[in-house]
Amino acid sequence: MVAWLILGLGIALTFGVLRRPETAQAICRFAASALGESLGMSVHYTQCSLEALTATLTLSGVKGTSIDGRGHEVSLEGVEVRLRPLQALAGGLQIERLRLTGLRIHWTTPADLVKAVSSPKGSGCWSRPLKLVHVEALEIQDASAEIDVPGGQVALQDIQIASKLSRGVYHLDVSTRGNVTWPHHAPVEVRTLAATLDLDVPRDRLQVGSFLAAVGGIEAKASGHIDNLCRPEPDLQLTVSAPLAELAQLGGLKGPLPTGDLDLHPSYRHTPLALSGQASVKGFAYQGFKAPPLTLRVSGDAQRLRIEALQLELDSQAVADITGTVEFKGRYPIDLEVQVKNGPFARVLDDADIAHSWVDFRATVGGRLQGHLLGGFLLAGSVAGDIVNFTVDNRGWDLPGPRERLLTVYPKVHVQTDVHIDKDALHFEHAHLRTTLSEAEADAQLSYDNRQGLKLSARLVHL
Repeated sequence: MVAWLILGLGIALTFGVLRRPETAQAICRFAASALGESLGMSVHYTQCSLEALTATLTLSGVKGTSIDGRGHEVSLEGVEVRLRPLQALAGGLQIERLRLTGLRIHWTTPADLVKAVSSPKGSGCWSRPLKLVHVEALEIQDASAEIDVPGGQVALQDIQIASKLSRGVYHLDVSTRGNVTWPHHAPVEVRTLAATLDLDVPRDRLQVGSFLAAVGGIEAKASGHIDNLCRPEPDLQLTVSAPLAELAQLGGLKGPLPTGDLDLHPSYRHTPLALSGQASVKGFAYQGFKAPPLTLRVSGDAQRLRIEALQLELDSQAVADITGTVEFKGRYPIDLEVQVKNGPFARVLDDADIAHSWVDFRATVGGRLQGHLLGGFLLAGSVAGDIVNFTVDNRGWDLPGPRERLLTVYPKVHVQTDVHIDKDALHFEHAHLRTTLSEAEADAQLSYDNRQGLKLSARLVHL
């Protein structure tokens, strides 16, 4: 009986306070101030009212402008907040329903984005207010946003967000569409951006049930979770399929664009750090250079990246297999094991933009190369193997029309050579070639610049 009396008294006092005009204005001012503080903005409104019976707060003509001069703007035609005032006695602000209409956002992303979003030491975390403010239902419809990013703009429209709260977990559905623009580039359509998320406030975890971004011909999907939302620790699985030209355009590449298609399946875990993934590229070509179809499988941690398998399909009869490691220290040391089976010399030259070679052969070789990626790219080592079908004609291997065979080496040639690869050329040094009938020594330099071509010197040791 006493409990019911106390409850009745609480209800009477609550609604009595809410019906007072000064209470409504105080709540309106508090709501605008709290919203402005969370966004770093100065927030104003044209009208505000409070319906005591339903504990519903309504604001109209809401507008926020940034106080740091960055040019951020947020406006809303209306905000409707239905409160649960009695439940607030148990701690925190209880909101039964929050509905936003006519939301328009203009936001400027600084060039130093990583530095800008890093919270200073001792500052609050964006997710902490969610432990004090509980929104049982959120509804945002037909919103739009213009986000200025370095060198371009992302414009989103038809933004739809719906959320339901259950036992501390926000179940969110988000969707939008729009376009991305850069100066001197045609706009790229954001065909869809959609996600199904569970924001678990008590466990400080964001569960990504599904995520889909379709931008032009690029599609990206993700699933997994992110822990410790103030200092994110992701554990995510991704899938990306894209034309290389559109990826290059999104990356801001100007001038000629590469051709080809990428299929990527990476996984990333923050604690402990682990990276793994598979990738394939088909039809790559860029400014005269081409690459055969390739597949890649990697794994790694904070210390090194392991190339578990990199295979290039040189042609229908030939493959190149590469394994190795890249260390994440110093100049990024790299250590590779290379095996080439039945590799076509002239076709490889053609892919390197050294077209119509007169010389052609098939090579099966293997070796180890070591070097570094930074401070001037370098790989050096030795390879050994066999060459077959060595021929020299009087015109390019792939050109139509009659040709004259200038030289044919019938016996299998065993070759052993030092290899030196830098940013300018591929060097074969101290090469030793041997057949059952003769021996020769040679040095060669194959420049990436087609104007310099191939430089070769040879010495006959035994005939």
